[in-house]
Amino acid sequence: MERRRYRSMLAQAISRRNLWAGLALLLAASNAALAMRLATVETYEKTIIVPPDVERPFWVKGPEASPEYLEQMALWYAGLAMTFSPASLPRQIQTLLRHADPRYYGALSARLAEDLERVRRTQISQVFYVSAVQRRGSRVALRGDVVAWVGSKRAASRRTAVLVGMRMAGGRLVVTELKEVDHDDPFGDRRGGSAGGAPGRG
Repeated sequence: MERRRYRSMLAQAISRRNLWAGLALLLAASNAALAMRLATVETYEKTIIVPPDVERPFWVKGPEASPEYLEQMALWYAGLAMTFSPASLPRQIQTLLRHADPRYYGALSARLAEDLERVRRTQISQVFYVSAVQRRGSRVALRGDVVAWVGSKRAASRRTAVLVGMRMAGGRLVVTELKEVDHDDPFGDRRGGSAGGAPGRG
C-alpha cells in the first residue's frame, strides 16, 4: 500500500517536473525570439499626438513627422511671424526663436529684430490669411493674403507666400527656414531659388 502510494507521488512529481521544464524551454525560446526581433527592428518610438484645438492626430517617429504635423506647425510658425500687433510681436518673436534650429537661430534672430524695430516705428499691425497649403518633404509653403493696419485704418493688402522649413531635433520640430517668397512660385522652381523677405514687408 505504502509502496503504491510512494510510486504514485513519485510519478506526479516527475510529471510536474517535466511540465515546468517544458514551460521553461518554451519561455526561453520566446525570450530568444523576442531578443532577435528587438535586434532587427527600428528602435524609434512612434508617438501619436493630438494637440489642443486640432482635430486630426499626427505622429512623430525618430527623425520623421507626419504630413499633418508639418502642416499644422508651419501654420503656427508662420502665424507667429506674420500675424501681429506692435504689442504682441516681441512675445511672438521670443516664442518663435525658442523653436529655431541652432544653425538658423542667428540669421532668424537678426532679421526678426529688424522687423520688430520697423513695426515699433510704424505702429503697423497685420494679419496673414492663409488660403492654400502645399508641402514638399519637410518644407511647407503657405499662400495667402496679408492685410495691414495702422491703428484702426486699413493701410495695405497684398498676396504673398511664406515658406517654412523644419526638421526633427531632440524629439521636437524646429524651424530651419522661414521667409516670404513668390506667391506663384513658393519653392523657387522657375528661378532655381526663393528670394527671402521679412514678415510684413511689402
